[in-house]
Amino acid sequence: MPTKTARPDALARAKALAETSLLSFRDIALETGVPASTVGAHARREKWQRPEARAWMDAMPARLWEAANQHLASIEAQLKTGATTNALRDLAVLIKMIGDLMALNAEVAAQPQPAREKTDADIRDALWQNIQRLQALDGGGQGKRPGSAFSGNP
Repeated sequence: MPTKTARPDALARAKALAETSLLSFRDIALETGVPASTVGAHARREKWQRPEARAWMDAMPARLWEAANQHLASIEAQLKTGATTNALRDLAVLIKMIGDLMALNAEVAAQPQPAREKTDADIRDALWQNIQRLQALDGGGQGKRPGSAFSGNP
């Protein structure tokens, strides 16, 4: 239970940041003025849903490539105005950025994708397959008491 009373609007902003960003509770506290302990207490008590880091990481390479494209456009504009020294310096930064992005793309591609959540249909299918397998072990259930495959009874 929170020990400090926070303004409702500040707490609502803290909740929005907690559920839509990867900011720490400390960073959220700095942004909203709600103490980090209060943010954490509300998050636990109200079961705030934090975003998955995986989704953010999957989107990051595309966002960084877009930033690289914008950086390239800036370099091209500098070259048109004759600011070659600045353009060359920025080009060196861009080359480093592209190398890092290529390494990041390779790393993301090499990571196993998380398993999707099982649906009710998946669980029913698995249960049905297990029942069929147990019936096959039990001789198809012919002439035996129901449940004999489970209980070990002859």
